[in-house]
Amino acid sequence: MERVNLVSQTKQGKVLIPNGLDVLSAYEQLLAWSNQMLSRVRAEDWAGLIELELEYVSDIERLSQFESTVHLDEREQLQKLELVQQLLDQDREIRERLMKRKTELEGALATMNRQQQLADRYRN
Repeated sequence: MERVNLVSQTKQGKVLIPNGLDVLSAYEQLLAWSNQMLSRVRAEDWAGLIELELEYVSDIERLSQFESTVHLDEREQLQKLELVQQLLDQDREIRERLMKRKTELEGALATMNRQQQLADRYRN
């Protein structure tokens, strides 16, 4: 997935500061990552989810470094709000599914521990 370049340099070496459209593009990119993460978690592709989460967190960190320097007009603020709401909705579903998976794994580990304890008792 191509990343939005939040800071770039011209041939003259001047640093270009991101504008509102750059920030919105970065949020759209985060939403694209989130969509992929949600697809992975729905498919129970936990390894794929982890790979995507690394990219997602990296993009969040990059965005947070520059977003505060950009003034968004009212229309851009509304667009950002919609994107953030979608991100939060998807994040909630991802977290719920991860908690369900955690519970399943805890149950499986508890069962394995009980079986191991029983096996140890019969051996002794």
